Amino acid sequence: MRPTKLLIPFLLFAFSFSAQTHQNTLTIKGGIEHGKTPYEYLNAYGPALQFDYSLSDRWTLSAGLGHIRGAFVSKGTISGTDENGDYFSNSFQYTQKEQFSHLDATMLYTLFGKDSRNQFKIGAGGALIYEVFEYPPDLYINKGIIEQLSYTRHIVILPMLNFMLEDNFHITNRLIVFGRVEFRTSIEEKAVLERKVTYVGGGVASSTSGIRNNYSLSFGIGYRL
Repeated sequence: MRPTKLLIPFLLFAFSFSAQTHQNTLTIKGGIEHGKTPYEYLNAYGPALQFDYSLSDRWTLSAGLGHIRGAFVSKGTISGTDENGDYFSNSFQYTQKEQFSHLDATMLYTLFGKDSRNQFKIGAGGALIYEVFEYPPDLYINKGIIEQLSYTRHIVILPMLNFMLEDNFHITNRLIVFGRVEFRTSIEEKAVLERKVTYVGGGVASSTSGIRNNYSLSFGIGYRL
């Protein structure tokens, strides 16, 4: 008999046994999330929401979602002399904005503190991310003056792997405070995007990056129903 045919009945028996000895509960968690945006690596903040359903004393099925956003203002000053020999010194600035949303499904295992007030969990699963990057695709700067500036929204929907570390501290039987670190990866770099700035008479500056790794750090409170 193949090992998988022996493993499946064993897992079914294990979960069936735990269901008889463990009361399944649902915990709702909410908090603040911090992370880096994929393209410009901006510090971004936003809300996070998580639903935990305990399958046994050690196993928990978790579904979470979060949304962070950040903005970056690029500034510069260009000085010199024009074709007539006149001196100039002009400053410019433009803004880039990023929004990053994620929907996660994770299986968590209580590594330490199964029967204590402080529980440390590890887990793995999948994530679906939604990225919106607002930037100028065609930016022309002439002697420090922006001559052409238009914005476009670059939207990416991408599945990723998700890994989680979480610490829960039970203030009461139902009230919980938690801290959570999540790491998401697409293994290979996806949705590569090039951004260019053209300096009239001075060449072109460009940067290229895509989405590969992303992390988030969350703190908040939870309530067990």
